[in-house]
Amino acid sequence: MSPETSHESAFAMMMQHTLSAPTSPTKTSPTKRLSPQSGILTSTKVLTRSGFAPAGQLRTGDVLITRNASLIPILSAEKKTVRTRIVCFQSAMLDAQGYHGDLHLPAHQLVNIRGWRAKALYGKAETQVSAASLIDDDLISDDGMREVEVVRLNFQCWATLYVGGLEVLSAHSFDDQLRPVYEPFAASMPSA
Repeated sequence: MSPETSHESAFAMMMQHTLSAPTSPTKTSPTKRLSPQSGILTSTKVLTRSGFAPAGQLRTGDVLITRNASLIPILSAEKKTVRTRIVCFQSAMLDAQGYHGDLHLPAHQLVNIRGWRAKALYGKAETQVSAASLIDDDLISDDGMREVEVVRLNFQCWATLYVGGLEVLSAHSFDDQLRPVYEPFAASMPSA
């Protein structure tokens, strides 16, 4: 099986598990539903035109520096408290100096990976994957289910953000529709 085929297969299995996940309220929080979430924890630092700033302080109109769209203004910043599985990226994995500290992301948040990691795991020079798919139980670990406040940053087009030492994709319709609409995934999905 080629790396691309195994990646598509893993993504299909993740989607099947996601679609079969219970959607009834959880016992710990009767009003909150457990569902896939993308977003950035409010304390996570994001690269803006003025330097790094906590995601929870970003507002509509703030300008971020992105990998794919250069400078781009935020159209909306939606804060939401969710119960979701969290993935911890240790600072040693993010950069040698430990500048950013550990990074925590929702398991379904899409992360852009490049270089040796993308080549070794997916046979590509660059790809976008869920944070959970990178868990190695060493430098990237499952931090369990937690209730957290996240910010979903929306732009005129999707954007790759510089977040705490990683490249993270902006909010996307995956959360709302439980279907990928981001181009690389949509192109590889069979039509319904």
